[in-house]
Amino acid sequence: MIPHGVGALRLNLSWFRKQCKQVGVRRMKPNYMIIGAAKCATTTICNHLRQHPDVCLIACKEPHFFSRDEVYARGFDWYESLYDEAGDKKMRGEGSNTYTMKNLKF
Repeated sequence: MIPHGVGALRLNLSWFRKQCKQVGVRRMKPNYMIIGAAKCATTTICNHLRQHPDVCLIACKEPHFFSRDEVYARGFDWYESLYDEAGDKKMRGEGSNTYTMKNLKF
């Protein structure tokens, strides 16, 4: 199960890196993820982050890649392609509140 709750962002990134390594992802595209429950200001946080010139938040804020089987089935190439727009921005990320609602199995 993915760790969740307040202060779990660092744990989630560590978990994400570990999962990517286990399934053979060559390069991790996001270096941050906004994970929170519905109606807990994740959209507000994303909107503020988007204003920073070094931050890329993908156009589809909630891709649900790790929480919906039909999206995960598109594969890591599809997921990585979401970050093509990031260019040379230092921070690349996404925010999906459904990551707190599903036991993820790898």
